[in-house]
Parts: sequence; C-alpha cells; structure tokens
Amino acid sequence: MVFRSVYYKRIVKGSTVGFWDRKFSDHMFLFANMENVERAIEIYKKRMRLEYNLREIKVSISINKIVNKDIDELIKMMGLALTGRGIG
Repeated sequence: MVFRSVYYKRIVKGSTVGFWDRKFSDHMFLFANMENVERAIEIYKKRMRLEYNLREIKVSISINKIVNKDIDELIKMMGLALTGRGIG
C-alpha cells in the first residue's frame, strides 16, 4: 500500500508505504521522501538488520545497557569489550 504526495508535519513531501514481511512480527509503515518506494523499503530493511545485529552483539558482550549517541564512541566501547573478552 502506497500513499504518494503526503506531507510529514505539513513540511516534508513524500510517500507513506505500508508493508509486511514474514521476518517481522507486525506490519510496518515507512515515510520516505524518495520517488522509488521499493528502494526505500529495501534500504530500511537493511538498516533494521544492521540495528538488530548490533543489538545482538551488544547483548553477547554485555554492553546492551550502554547507549552511545556517537558512532566513534560506540566503536571504542565495543572494541574495549571485545578485547576484554579475548575476542578482538
């Protein structure tokens, strides 16, 4: 399901896409300011996989409660945790 030419907060024009994938437990809605909504869904699914994998890594090295806003700080923290466990 695609709704084109909608506005987010009456400012940003884009498309709202509803999709469902068997890998996810629920349907998703995505707002994209791209013309190619299929590409937007593909990009979003890749991002979700990355976030899921990162969460799994953080849980496995017991740093799942640490929230880093900066990617450089997160990389340093993960490096320290992996080194401490003899993995890195």
